Amino acid sequence: DGAGAGVAATGTALSGDVPGDAGCHVWLGVDDREEAVQVVNHLRPWLPVLQALTVNSPIGGGTDTGCASGRAVARSRRAAAGPPPWFRSAEHHDWLVEGLHATGAVPEWQARLSSDRPAIEVRVADTCQTVAEVVLLTGLVRALAATALGDVRAGRPAPNVDQTLLAAASWRAARDGLEGENVDQLTGRRLPVWRLVDTLIDHIGPALRALGDLPLMDEGLDVLHRHGSGAARQRAAYRRRGLVSDVARVLADQSRQDLPRLAG
Repeated sequence: DGAGAGVAATGTALSGDVPGDAGCHVWLGVDDREEAVQVVNHLRPWLPVLQALTVNSPIGGGTDTGCASGRAVARSRRAAAGPPPWFRSAEHHDWLVEGLHATGAVPEWQARLSSDRPAIEVRVADTCQTVAEVVLLTGLVRALAATALGDVRAGRPAPNVDQTLLAAASWRAARDGLEGENVDQLTGRRLPVWRLVDTLIDHIGPALRALGDLPLMDEGLDVLHRHGSGAARQRAAYRRRGLVSDVARVLADQSRQDLPRLAG
């Protein structure tokens, strides 16, 4: 009666247009659709934080796009991408999906119910550079879902954060990534993203401890804090000579080993 997680990932583009589908998706098993849709509501305020943690597509068209997640910017041009709306029920979710299909659009929200299995798809992240970062993302999402499921079963409603402000926070995460600032969706305060990460860990800390994941998450976050986001590491490689091939080499090297071994 908990939430399990699995990961499916596609590749990251290095040149040409950055494709909107080059992301890392975490699947959460939640059997009851009414509970699942409320879990999505509880996830909404935290999606910009997860997005900022996983930015990894700054290079497109042979140059720096100016955004930490060019993928997210590309996806934002689609009719139903970005943060999901607040769902009243599973029926409301399905009604919106059917309405989008009727217009020819596809529901590509950063979190949504799966159409063919009892699961939630969390689709907010770029493809991660290292296995360690995939593990970090999955652990954080699983603990968020476990925390949300506990709130749902305890009758604690999800905060109905404003959709426009949530979309703006997603835009800010795509632009500035982990190294910038963003807005705490629960307080309205603008803070360094690392402060928002601390708030996230405080929120899901009990679930991380219960799952035995807290030491692993602390280690993964410490590595990111020392080495920077995937986007920052790509940009550092690109700035040395202005060559996309240098970025490709860094990505190839880092995809074959854990990030902690890359110090220096």
